[in-house]
Amino acid sequence: MSRSARTHVRNVAGEQVAILNVEVPINSTVLKERIKKELGHPVLCQKLLLDDGSILEDGAGHESFPKGDLNVTLVLSLHAVYLQVAAQEAPDRVEALEALGAVAHSIGTDTYDQSVNYLMAGLHDRYANVRRAAAQSLCKVVSKGTQWIVDQLAAHLGDKDQGVRDAVLAALAMLAVREDMQTVDALLLNWQKLNSSAVDVLIELCPEGHDATVTRLQGLCQERYDEQHCQMSAAALGGVALPGDSTSIDVLICLSQNVVGGVREVALRSLARLAPRGHKGTISVMLLQLRDWHPGARREAVKGLGDLATLGDEQVINALCDTVESEQKEIQSLAICGLVRIAPPGHVQVRSVLKEVLDLTVQSAIDWLAQPARHS
Repeated sequence: MSRSARTHVRNVAGEQVAILNVEVPINSTVLKERIKKELGHPVLCQKLLLDDGSILEDGAGHESFPKGDLNVTLVLSLHAVYLQVAAQEAPDRVEALEALGAVAHSIGTDTYDQSVNYLMAGLHDRYANVRRAAAQSLCKVVSKGTQWIVDQLAAHLGDKDQGVRDAVLAALAMLAVREDMQTVDALLLNWQKLNSSAVDVLIELCPEGHDATVTRLQGLCQERYDEQHCQMSAAALGGVALPGDSTSIDVLICLSQNVVGGVREVALRSLARLAPRGHKGTISVMLLQLRDWHPGARREAVKGLGDLATLGDEQVINALCDTVESEQKEIQSLAICGLVRIAPPGHVQVRSVLKEVLDLTVQSAIDWLAQPARHS
């Protein structure tokens, strides 16, 4: 029959940080895995000291406490990490680099430079999983705005491996600072290779209305990219261009006629941000998109009309009234919000439509409440 012993884990200050029940004989590897699960410290960084000062060696069993509890002191050390980071096998290097990221809060000034150097070496490793681990750990170890690290990461946005590119992009989102135009240029240069989070990074870094970036985004919107990257270009242009930018508005109006519904949806959303209230071209496009087969495009058209139409625009009011009477609830709600914004007080058609919708809603609630109770 197996027997377990209570293991008290203390830190170097003598404070108890965990109590674990571990089967006897106590295997240090198993114990370290339990500590990792409980406290998050990588196995590679753990040294376990017994009360007599001896080290509980990896893989070793300990049966010296058949009746009492076992007390161990947990020491976090980077020594084994630094040895393993240069290991021949890629999975071993990955484990070491991930360990550096996991104990970033424990890396002092005396080990910072060495840790960063190992991570930068990993970023240039021949194996993609090693490069990915290095990028993921760098953003945990390095402070935001450390420019030479940001520049090195940006240079890897074109990595041949998608997983590495995703990890680099996530790291740049945490480390790069606003108006870092070198990183903005790298993002645009590798636009077709990046995932959709590149849009948020670009908008965060680029000053609003930056002429060169807006011009490049206008060009990207006119390229024949796949659906995802067309959407990304439209979203980025809407986020970077200044409201009222007529050239960007024209580009987005053109893109709102794209054959792909998801692209039309994003183009309309960006148009709603940039077009001034009452812009005839935008209003005309959105009125047409009320009949779009793509629900997302219809939703953005309804929302945009409510935001952009001028007070008392009868053409838009009529169209939104038709939408209230025919659409699903989410889009219907947006149309009602739009009508509230643009219809003059006492508008007869709007009052009639809203009363009908309200009456139907109330009747549905009454019907539901009138149902006999269901007993389980």
